[in-house]
Amino acid sequence: MQAINVIDLVKRGFNRAIENIGLFLGAELSAAGLFFVVISILGILSVLISRTFGITFPLKSAPPVWGWLFMAVIFVGFLVLIDIMAMGFIRLSLRIEDGQAAGIRTLFEAKHLVWRYIGVSFLYKMIMLGGSMLFVVPGIIWGIQFSFATRVLVDREVGIIDALRASSRLTEGHKLNLFAIYLILFILNGIGSALYGIGMLFVFPIGLMISTAAYRRLAS
Repeated sequence: MQAINVIDLVKRGFNRAIENIGLFLGAELSAAGLFFVVISILGILSVLISRTFGITFPLKSAPPVWGWLFMAVIFVGFLVLIDIMAMGFIRLSLRIEDGQAAGIRTLFEAKHLVWRYIGVSFLYKMIMLGGSMLFVVPGIIWGIQFSFATRVLVDREVGIIDALRASSRLTEGHKLNLFAIYLILFILNGIGSALYGIGMLFVFPIGLMISTAAYRRLAS
């Protein structure tokens, strides 16, 4: 069992993020630009669909079912894009941690895994919800136990259940140290959010690289 040192991993993740801050800022701005374009297009489509199918707010009458269906498709498409970007940043952090070449295009390398990613994320949320209903503590334990499932998926390109099982094996015996790491990340996110959100541009890469450093240490 590979031991982990919380302070060493925090330092490693911080240094990796700072060394590659230009790349991360470029990736974040590129993702933001993509979201802006997509949201603009979806907004125009939503208006056209609303007018075509007579959907108005507040609703004066029940609109045609096809109108709601098209709106639902647009919404789901946007959620899929969010998950593709989430996988992209995980892949980017893995490349950096492994000392491999990485760039903006890395954000889209794992897009073929998006449906498995959605499945893993859904099951993880259900596990967290179930644990939270059992007096919170089980939710924290299970949340840590399966916290690396999405990284395993993007890294090894395995199935949904295999990703959850691998995360469970990797975190076994390390939950207390991982809890300390996630507590540090929670504090960092709070600081970033307090700085009018702009701080998250810098805090997000740091937290991402700290988590990835922990994952790689346990997976090695």
